[in-house]
Amino acid sequence: MAENTENRTENGRPQGYVRIYHGTRMFPRESRQVPFDFSEFYGYVSRYVKGQEELVNILAVVFRYVKAVYRNEDFTADRMLLAGPSSSGKTYTFQIIREYFRKMDIDIPVLILDTTAYTENGFKGKDTDDMYAEIINAAPHSHAIVVMDEFDKRLIPSFGASGTDYNRAFQGCMLHVLGGEDCTTRIDGIPRTLVARETFFVMAGAFSDLRGPVGTGEDVPCCAADNYRRTCVGFVTDEPAPAAEESTDTYRTISREDIIARGAMTELIGRINYIYNLKPLDRDAVAAQVREYVEEIGETLQVCVTISERALADFVDLSYGDMGLRHTKNTLLQLVNDAVARSLINPCSGTSEYRITGPDSVSVRPFRKARPQKPPRG
Repeated sequence: MAENTENRTENGRPQGYVRIYHGTRMFPRESRQVPFDFSEFYGYVSRYVKGQEELVNILAVVFRYVKAVYRNEDFTADRMLLAGPSSSGKTYTFQIIREYFRKMDIDIPVLILDTTAYTENGFKGKDTDDMYAEIINAAPHSHAIVVMDEFDKRLIPSFGASGTDYNRAFQGCMLHVLGGEDCTTRIDGIPRTLVARETFFVMAGAFSDLRGPVGTGEDVPCCAADNYRRTCVGFVTDEPAPAAEESTDTYRTISREDIIARGAMTELIGRINYIYNLKPLDRDAVAAQVREYVEEIGETLQVCVTISERALADFVDLSYGDMGLRHTKNTLLQLVNDAVARSLINPCSGTSEYRITGPDSVSVRPFRKARPQKPPRG
């Protein structure tokens, strides 16, 4: 049967169709109205992600992507890089976006992948073909937001015994993906294609080696001179580095030039449309987040959970560590879960209150509702 070549887009695809599953099979896709407006979207996410001036810009890019998908436009998805310290909300922002999409029944999955788990094809462990398969399984139409967490770890030279720079090889694979080339892999023996130009990739990383410790004012200069000892043929050198200017801005913005000097391929960083720097949250914002975690854990375990002010301060300090707020949340969850498990052995009558009193302590006491105040006597 002769193929109809009328009404095709510039890239050769029929208008109103998208290539999925087996690379050449076509399925119709109608234009739809986005079921929410930007102000509603921003209002929801900003209730959870606080203290980030760049949030509105990040969400604007996400919203444009959703509109392009829903309106059946012929488009190339953006590539974004988020640079920010632990507890700044890089992945948490997209967890909330995923939650909102599910609430609004938006059929665009949000995947958060640990980039350090993948290698170039042919090396031991999971490779980029496995990554393509995960995306295709979650989004057969290739419409997805893929957050590549810990991406900064793959931008530092890492040499094996054979002298191969494994991270450079991985960057070479990602160069094709971010460039929009179709990626074909086999899933259960069947060839499947990821249309990478229609997948929105977000690279996220702390870039902690380019920054000084929180609150110390000891900024690591973000320049080629600072990275000289790290990037000289991939090995440490004892030669003196070129002079670098002093800086007192502990969390100044990181630029493309800084990332390239750190070891990233120029062509790879050149494919990134947006770079947004997230700042560390202040203590009040982190404390508010910890309180929300406590409330969420209580709902999950179906118990009453509270936290003392002293314990709250301890967990705020913990959140500024290398593992960030995710570590704080998991520590709180395990702490309360273990206390609940112990109380199941010797249950008490009535409802119990689980009060977090320290980083490793939870007290259990009968829950007492506040007594209503009596009206003053006339």
